[in-house]
Amino acid sequence: MDWQACLDEIHATLGTRDLERVERAVRAHGEGTPPEIVDKMQRPTVLQIRGLTAKPWHDRKDFSWVPAFEAATDGVLAEFLALETAREGPIDYMSGYGGGDDEGGWRAWMLHGDGRYVAESTARCPVTADLLRQTRISPGDAMFSEFLPGTIIPLHCGGSNAVLSCHLPLIIPSDCAIRVGTQTRGWQKGHVVMFDDSYLHLAWNESDKRRVVLVFEVYHPELTDLETRAIDIFYDHTARGDDAVA
Repeated sequence: MDWQACLDEIHATLGTRDLERVERAVRAHGEGTPPEIVDKMQRPTVLQIRGLTAKPWHDRKDFSWVPAFEAATDGVLAEFLALETAREGPIDYMSGYGGGDDEGGWRAWMLHGDGRYVAESTARCPVTADLLRQTRISPGDAMFSEFLPGTIIPLHCGGSNAVLSCHLPLIIPSDCAIRVGTQTRGWQKGHVVMFDDSYLHLAWNESDKRRVVLVFEVYHPELTDLETRAIDIFYDHTARGDDAVA
């Protein structure tokens, strides 16, 4: 990635003040500098913003947008059930995480990615799309995520501590859970959970029924609005094909 071109665009768009943390992170990424180890379970190998509180799980009560999502759970679920009958169908999301014996067990209906909404899907899901648009989501993936019965997602991590992965549980059988760092939690329908996916994590569905959640990303709450806009530009540079963000 041409990190200097990325910084030049950040400065041309946003100025040069109060962006030191993002500038350092972009430069470190471009130069291949290893991340600072804060927690051995955390591996932000693509973009590490230093100084952010590092913890595997975050409290949904700290985010003002959560009640709107939780109140709309039944409407979001209804839109998913309608969407899954559409011609486009899901993608195999497992293939990006090593595949293995459970390849095909993690399927996704994409709503957003690389900073852009998927027009066909969001047109079919107006309630869900409005919720996402009214929330400061990151440029990353937003999707309906399905684990088929018996699916085990291998240990993996996202590439940046700048974002939190958020789940709105929709269809939740027993015997499914997610471990982030060393802490394991389950899902409960209609109760948002959020975690820092730069921590090593894995998930499983050991039931005989499918598990479905709405997944999206928001920025770490300790980032300023200016910093998130700068990180948007970084993600846009990577989406152009310079390199990939996990």
